[in-house]
Amino acid sequence: MTIPELSEGVVPTVWRALWIDILHFVCICVLLFFIWVLYYKTKQLTKQTALYLCLGGSFYIAGTLLHIYLGGFMHVDIGSYLYPLHSLSVFFVALAGGQHIQAKERLLQERRSRPLGTLLVKYVLPYSVLSFMFVLLAQRFGGWNSLFTGLSLCVVLILVRQVLIQIENDRLLEQLHSSFKQSESLAHRDDLTGLYNRRYFNAQLSRSLHRADRAGSRVALLYMDLNRFKSVNDRYGHRTGDLLIQKVAQRLQSLESKGILVSRLGGDEFTVMICPAGEDQELIWMAEEIWILLSEPYDLEGHDIRTSPSIGIAVYPDHAKNDQELIGRADAAMYAAKERHARWHFDVEQTMMLQLLEQKLD
Repeated sequence: MTIPELSEGVVPTVWRALWIDILHFVCICVLLFFIWVLYYKTKQLTKQTALYLCLGGSFYIAGTLLHIYLGGFMHVDIGSYLYPLHSLSVFFVALAGGQHIQAKERLLQERRSRPLGTLLVKYVLPYSVLSFMFVLLAQRFGGWNSLFTGLSLCVVLILVRQVLIQIENDRLLEQLHSSFKQSESLAHRDDLTGLYNRRYFNAQLSRSLHRADRAGSRVALLYMDLNRFKSVNDRYGHRTGDLLIQKVAQRLQSLESKGILVSRLGGDEFTVMICPAGEDQELIWMAEEIWILLSEPYDLEGHDIRTSPSIGIAVYPDHAKNDQELIGRADAAMYAAKERHARWHFDVEQTMMLQLLEQKLD
C-alpha cells in the first residue's frame, strides 16, 4: 500500500471517527447539563420521576464513554459493555414514564377540555396559512436554491420562536389559574385549622337558605364553643390552646360530607350547617355525636386536656326568617345549654308552637 493510498483511504476515515467522538463528547456534556437542571431545578416532575430520568441519562453517558474509550482508543469489542448499559438507560426512562403517567393524563385531559375553536385559532389557522405561503414561495423561486434556503431558515427560526412563546404563555396562564385557585382557597379557609372561615360560612348559609326556600326544605345550624377553653389558655399557654383548637377541628372534619359544612367562626366557636336538614330527632343525634366526639381527652404536649362543647341548635325556617336571625337563635341556644349545664339545647317545643300558630293563621 502506498502513502497516497493511505492518505486517500485511511486518513479521512480516522478524521471522521475523531469528529464523531468529539461530537459524542459534546453531546455528553450537554446531556450532563440537562440532567443537572432536571434534578435540581424542575418543578413539574416529582423527585422520583426526575431521579429515574437522571439514572437513565447517567447509564447512557456511561455506555457512550465506554464506546469512545474502548472502541476508539483500546480497539476492544464494546458490544458486551454497551448493550446492557443502554438497556438499563431505557429501563429507567420507562420507569420515569410510568411514574409520570398519571400527571400526564391529567394534563392531557385539561388540554382536551379546552375549546376546539381556541386551539384552531391559536395553532392550526396561523401555521397552516404560513405553510401555504411557504409552498407558494417555493414555487416562485423555482425550488431549493441559496436564496430560498436562507429565507426558509429565517421563517423556520421565527416559527420556532413563536411556538416557544405560545407554549410559555400557556404555561404562565396555567400558573396564574393555579395561583388564583390557591388564593381563593386561602380566602375561604381559616389559617389555624384549615376549616372554612366566617366569610365563607356566611356566604354558604345565605345560599343554603335560598335553596331551602325553593325546595321547601330546612336548614339546621349547630353552634358550639368549648367549655373551660379560657382556663386551658391561662394554665398551659396560648400555644397549647391553639393545638387544642386544631385537634377539635380535625375531629369535626370527620363529619364533613355532602350537605354538611363545618366552619370556625373565631376563637373556640365552631358551626356545623346541615342542608337539607332531617327530622328533629336526627339533629339531636347529630348534636349528641358531636358532644361525644369532642369530649374525648386530648393529649397535647404531655398534658391530658379535657373539655367538652356546649351546642345550640336552630332550624330555618322554624326558628328564624333569615340567616342572621338563624345565627342569633343558634347562639342563644348554645348559651342556654351552658346555663343548664346541658350537652345541647334545642327548643323543640317552641318549634311545635310556631308550627301550630302558622296552621291556625292559615
